[in-house]
Amino acid sequence: MIRKLQKWLRERYLPEYCRQKLLEENDRLRKKLDKKEKEIIRLNGYVEGLEEALHAPSRVILKGVESIGDVERAI
Repeated sequence: MIRKLQKWLRERYLPEYCRQKLLEENDRLRKKLDKKEKEIIRLNGYVEGLEEALHAPSRVILKGVESIGDVERAI
């Protein structure tokens, strides 16, 4: 209902050059929003990878001694 009212007002009372300017700006802002949403998705993937790495157990093997956290044992 609101969209129909907005469209009617835009078509009825805006001059043609304002209408074109409005549509161009809306397209530009939509493209900018899409770009930002893709960036957010990429950064969320990066954050998830870091969280997974932080929760993974630390495990290091040096010269026949395996270290898991603070515990060491001979292999």
